[in-house]
Amino acid sequence: MIAASTARPTTPHLQLHPQLPLPLKQGDIWPGDPDAFLVRFHDRNSGATSAVFPFFRTADGSTSYDLVIHAVPRQHSALHLLDIGCGDGYLLERVNHSTPRSFLYGIDSSRGELVAAHRRLRHVPAALYLGRAETLKPFADASMDAAISHMVLMLVPDAPECFRAIRRVVRPGGTFSAIIGRRSDEDGDALELFSASLRKVIKGRAIGLLSFGDMRLRSIDGLYKILSDELGARSVKVNDVAVTAEAPSRQIWNYLAPTYDIERQTQDEQRAVKRDFLTRCSERWGSSSAVRCTIALRHVICGL
Repeated sequence: MIAASTARPTTPHLQLHPQLPLPLKQGDIWPGDPDAFLVRFHDRNSGATSAVFPFFRTADGSTSYDLVIHAVPRQHSALHLLDIGCGDGYLLERVNHSTPRSFLYGIDSSRGELVAAHRRLRHVPAALYLGRAETLKPFADASMDAAISHMVLMLVPDAPECFRAIRRVVRPGGTFSAIIGRRSDEDGDALELFSASLRKVIKGRAIGLLSFGDMRLRSIDGLYKILSDELGARSVKVNDVAVTAEAPSRQIWNYLAPTYDIERQTQDEQRAVKRDFLTRCSERWGSSSAVRCTIALRHVICGL
């Protein structure tokens, strides 16, 4: 088990546990196992999240990554911090800039993302591990001062197990800060047009649209109940936020295209979705105007 250390690592460390299953081979459009599909997608599309979200901002100019980091209290002693679903290491890199004396750890289920993180964090003393959010192995009890996560926890199929693992790993008095997705209420927004284009192309097909994660996290009441019952938080704050980008329609397409549902379509179907989306954008905003795209999020901040 990985316990809190008093010696900050001087070079990045990457540990890929060999007992975990290998990612699926390319060409498996839908393997039937959502977890395996997510691993396969991120192995093939490492850095997809961090390539998009820095361009989306709140009304005051913050990114969703800024929100996660700013909720973690600064402390005089070195901070031991774990990024759950660390992806390609973008958020850990940002944490290192804001709190350079921190002990940084990341865990992700995708080898591809972790290899990208190791490359990104080559000058950052961070330890990276292949593992699952539901268990957070190999981290020891009360080994972290804070845990953070960005656009991951709403994908976990067993949310209570995941939050119990967070409760185990973060010390009493520690902090948990996470961004999760929520349903958008923006009518006529580019994201709505994108969904309409996708549904039009796959209409009549048996596969339908994907659904991941624990359904209880989709309602505010369900989220609060899990945070109270499983995380055992002494304080809970949930803020509904929205981040927006305005750009030409083709750039907005580039932001939205690397998604799980698009991944499952054939190349012809992907081109059809793109054509339909660009046509809808032109009809809505005109061919030369910037397109507005808003992503609805929830920011969860807990004191443990």
